[in-house]
Amino acid sequence: MTNPEKRSNTALNKRQYGLIAAVILLGMILAFFILHPSSPTVQHEQDESAEQGHAETGHQHNDEHEAAHESGHEENHNEGHKESHAAGISLSRAQLAAQHITLDVVKTGSITAIARLPARLLVNADQQAHVSAGFAGRVEQVFVQSGQPVRAGQALASLLVPELIDLQTNLQVLQSQRTLAKNTYTQEKQLWQQGISAKQDYLQAQNIYTQANIAVQAAQSRLKAYGAAASSQGRFMLKAPLTGVISAKDLVVGESIQASEQLFVIDQLSQLWLEFIVPDQLVNTINMQQSLMVEVGGVGNSPTYRARLISLAPSADLQTGRMMARAVLDNPQQKLRPNMQVVVQVPQASNQAKSGVMIQSAAVQQIEQQDVVFVASTEIDPKTASSNATQPVQTTLNFVPHPVQLGQKSDDQQWVEIRGGLTAGQQYVAQGSFILKSELEKGEAAHEH
Repeated sequence: MTNPEKRSNTALNKRQYGLIAAVILLGMILAFFILHPSSPTVQHEQDESAEQGHAETGHQHNDEHEAAHESGHEENHNEGHKESHAAGISLSRAQLAAQHITLDVVKTGSITAIARLPARLLVNADQQAHVSAGFAGRVEQVFVQSGQPVRAGQALASLLVPELIDLQTNLQVLQSQRTLAKNTYTQEKQLWQQGISAKQDYLQAQNIYTQANIAVQAAQSRLKAYGAAASSQGRFMLKAPLTGVISAKDLVVGESIQASEQLFVIDQLSQLWLEFIVPDQLVNTINMQQSLMVEVGGVGNSPTYRARLISLAPSADLQTGRMMARAVLDNPQQKLRPNMQVVVQVPQASNQAKSGVMIQSAAVQQIEQQDVVFVASTEIDPKTASSNATQPVQTTLNFVPHPVQLGQKSDDQQWVEIRGGLTAGQQYVAQGSFILKSELEKGEAAHEH
């Protein structure tokens, strides 16, 4: 073989070896990827993803733990709040006395049923005066106005009365005749006593004087009946017959009035009439001996007055068929006026009331829109209760608000029926329960804070 051929074969062998080495290297690389499919970059991303997933899982676990902790805290708070609410307030006997808190026992009894009916105030016609002159005349002066209070005997108006002039003139004539008759009678009496005059003349003079005296007294009585003075020269002073208020005035200066014409109306407002319609179902249940409570201005803190039933109409109204009742209401301060609309509380007969438990109305308080009553229970101090304690046993009272269901109130608003929540014999706070309510609310506010 020549040298060129040898060199050609040698070059061929090198290329073959190079291809074989490249194939082997490629095979090794493929084998490496097959045996290790995740590259460092991919593995790093997978590690980061795993770590992130682990972190999120841990964060979620922490959130759940914190939520559970907060839920448990809230449950504990609510339970503590309920326990605090149920625990109530403890006070000693001295503290009760210092704060004027009084206790009572739930009683068994019946609350009289009450019907609230609309009513109207009227003038008491038995305490009203219609003022008139009693004869014709002319108005010279008027001294009062409508709505003005007047006293008994106070001048209302001055009138000029022609008839009064005639009466006064006649009285003067009769008085002159009586004076003359008296002088004649005195002279005849002296003459008769001296034996100068006959007894018949004396008796005749005595009779004339007696008749003149009677005529003067009759004229004076007539003027007195009119309420006029003997020397008023025909002027008549119209006066108030009673103390009250001028509710009507029907005269002016210069006006001519007629006999028996009503000029003034005077009302005494210290006592009024109360009229109301009685429903059919209450006609036979009204207790005529029971006093009535009257509300003025609506429900709530409105003032109340007492009235006494005086009559029930003997027959029903022809048009409505309803019965009318009338009561008398004392109005000493005269704050009430006729024609005011009020509400009257009418108690029904006692046989309509049902027996149950009742407490004082002042004991009821509202907590969280619930009617409650503070029930008392006695607690003994364990330190003083031990056998080795030298001090006397000390006790405190624990007050817990009990929800109650209220029924109707008594007619005097002092008692209320309890339909649920209390039993007879339980001790409760009757007066001063609002103090316990305030203390309880303060404690709850501090606990929430």
